[in-house]
Amino acid sequence: MAGQPAPTMKPKVNQSESARSRRHFSAEEKVRLLKLHLVENKPISVIC
Repeated sequence: MAGQPAPTMKPKVNQSESARSRRHFSAEEKVRLLKLHLVENKPISVIC
């Protein structure tokens, strides 16, 4: 409608994603994890 501001849309935030903290790995740890996945065929979900 003319003369009225457009409604603003807020992005939906999943509470489980916002509550979960992100893990940080050192370079050496990343190499070790990749070797487990690529050489020993372990699934990422099991490793991390």
